[in-house]
Parts: sequence; C-alpha cells; structure tokens
Amino acid sequence: MVKFCRENPVRDASGVSHSGLLSLEDLGSYEARVEELLCTSYRGFTVYKCNSWTQGPVLLQTLNLSENFDLASMDHNSADYIHTVTECMKLAYADVVPGLGFPLEARGQMFSLVRGHPNCLEPGKRPRTTLTPSLLSKGGEFFIAFGSPGGDAQDQWALQFLLNVVEFGMSLQEAVEAPTFWTRHFPSSFYPRNAASPRLDPAYAGGW
Repeated sequence: MVKFCRENPVRDASGVSHSGLLSLEDLGSYEARVEELLCTSYRGFTVYKCNSWTQGPVLLQTLNLSENFDLASMDHNSADYIHTVTECMKLAYADVVPGLGFPLEARGQMFSLVRGHPNCLEPGKRPRTTLTPSLLSKGGEFFIAFGSPGGDAQDQWALQFLLNVVEFGMSLQEAVEAPTFWTRHFPSSFYPRNAASPRLDPAYAGGW
C-alpha cells in the first residue's frame, strides 16, 4: 500500500498531483487505543458517545441544551420544535474551543492544511472524524445502540432519532422513518469546509 501511494500521485483540488505521505514506519508504529466514553443524562436515560476525535460531544452538548426546553409539549417537527432543536445544535457545533484539539482517526481527507489549525496535518497524527456511534441506557441497563451515515449531519439525525423515542414515545420504526432536518450553520468537515448559514435543509424521511 505504501509503495502504491508513493508511486501513484493523485491530483487534488489544487490541480496538482501529490504522492501519498504514509510510510512503513507509520504503519508499524500504529497502536489501537481503548478510550473512556463520554456521557450525559437526559430525561432519565444515559447517553454514551466517543470522545473529541469524533463529533460525539456535539450530541451530548445539544442534549444538555435541549433539556432546558419542554420539547414534548411542542408538536413533532413543528416550527417551534425545529427552531428550538436547530438553535441548540448550532450552539453545540459552535463550541469548538482551541484547547479541545482533534486527536486521531483514519479519514485523511479531513485534515486541515492550515498551519496551526487544531486538525492540521502533522506527522503521527490522525484526523478528527464525523463517525459517531451512540449508546443509550436506562436504569443501568442497555436500551439501544444507534447511529447514522451522513457526514456532519450524523449526530443531528441521531439526535432527532433519540428525541423521537424519548420525548415523543415513538417506536424504533417510527423514529427511524420520521422526517428529519439538519443545519449547515458551521464550517463543513469536508473540503472546501464552507458554512451555509442560515441554511436549514430537510432530509429524506427514513433517510438513515
């Protein structure tokens, strides 16, 4: 793999072809780690997420903000509900402080080439990823594992699935099939990393 990447340059968005940067030493020194999960409580449930190398903390922060509102009293996907949840998501996504950093994963395209950026390309470093599995428990007992594809929308859709179950009492099938929405109010994790403020997009019903 290293030989192939070195000997077969690929043209990137700049229009210039570049060879791969991986070395045999990079692969030989790699070690998988077991890390502590992050968690928060929400309406009697405990929600577990991976650490800051994923977008997992965003979902937990959004739940902490959402708990200040009586979402269950709002009609599902009403204007008030969508506005409240969207603003909570926007606040959570905006909370990327310099000290947080972005350790490590395998999506090389997600590195930033801006020197000094927390997710900038450096030797021995893995990039932050949008991958973000979730676990939900209640009373110390496992309740459900859930997740979604979708880049930066993953935790936005996972959040709505969780709220559908916890706030609106939907069955798993109903929660999955309910229409969803997502905001692009923050810089994208993917090149060219543009934000689309104040854009709010509908997603496909059952689009998981």
